[in-house]
Amino acid sequence: TLTPRIVTVGIEEGRIRPQKVARIGILSGSEWLQGPLARKYYGFGEAVGKSYESTKMLVGLTLGQIGRLFTGEAKPSQTLGGPVQIARDAGAAAKEGAHTWWRLMAVLSISLAIVNFLPVPVLDGGQFLFFLVEGIRGRPVSLRFRERAQQVGVLFLVSLMLMVLVFDIGRIFGGG
Repeated sequence: TLTPRIVTVGIEEGRIRPQKVARIGILSGSEWLQGPLARKYYGFGEAVGKSYESTKMLVGLTLGQIGRLFTGEAKPSQTLGGPVQIARDAGAAAKEGAHTWWRLMAVLSISLAIVNFLPVPVLDGGQFLFFLVEGIRGRPVSLRFRERAQQVGVLFLVSLMLMVLVFDIGRIFGGG
């Protein structure tokens, strides 16, 4: 008799949002083992290498998802989450244990770092873009242009925050 166990899986299997799945104790070639199934300890040097590989994988997944958002392959309402969703995910991760919670915090930190480097004027990526334009032109962009670009960037970020808040509320009341 084989009885599946319901577990929550998330970013470690290529998904952005955690979801419940049935498991029978067989893992298909992944080193990411969930919660109490297995725990492997590494020495400092090997742990640094593993953390580098994990971070590289998470950066690739995040950039891939951002690309899918821009191409229309991914739906923003199913992919993006705001503060409400982050709190819900953090609560679910905390119930599974410190290891899962810390992994979620790492995923959030990496995702925020990547978003910060997007070429939006109020973010660091936007500042780098201004520096690039300044280097190409040989002189700074006008203060008026920089101010307008910053205003557009703030408007974009406020709109994005409102949009993800609406998505979060929709998930709560829509049952997702």
